[in-house]
Amino acid sequence: MALPARPRRGPRRRCAGVTLIEFALVSPVLFLLVMGIVVGGLVVTNQMQLGNVVREGARAAALCGGIGRAATALLPDGGPCTNAALVSFIAGSLHAVPGTVALNITVINGNSIPNDPNVLDECQKGKSVVVDASFAQPLYVPLVGRVLGDGGALVRTLHASAVATCEQ
Repeated sequence: MALPARPRRGPRRRCAGVTLIEFALVSPVLFLLVMGIVVGGLVVTNQMQLGNVVREGARAAALCGGIGRAATALLPDGGPCTNAALVSFIAGSLHAVPGTVALNITVINGNSIPNDPNVLDECQKGKSVVVDASFAQPLYVPLVGRVLGDGGALVRTLHASAVATCEQ
């Protein structure tokens, strides 16, 4: 017994260009998504590094502070406990941050003494030292800048602050 013949379908439609058109429609969106993830990762990485360095700087200032500090006291990088060396230590720890970081070291004792050139001398036992830092993070991609930027600009200002209690 022979099988019945299969009914013949109409002419086969060509589908070769459909994949190319779908790729052309989806690829720009996919590219922007990947670029947004990369730029977002850079922003998060730099924010974390800024926070870590500010925290290390506040801790170093708290350990080195005080008029009676020992002449042999050293910063974690081996530098002397001076104001210039502290600022250099903090700035030198910012490896991946692109651009200039605005740094402010303040000792609080009821009133604050911002940007005092002898800030480590003011850091007496029980007072608090505050280290603030900020910088303008470039966002590199205009569309990402409109979403993440400050007021739609191509930069986002990152801030970090840390407080430590002076120990000497």
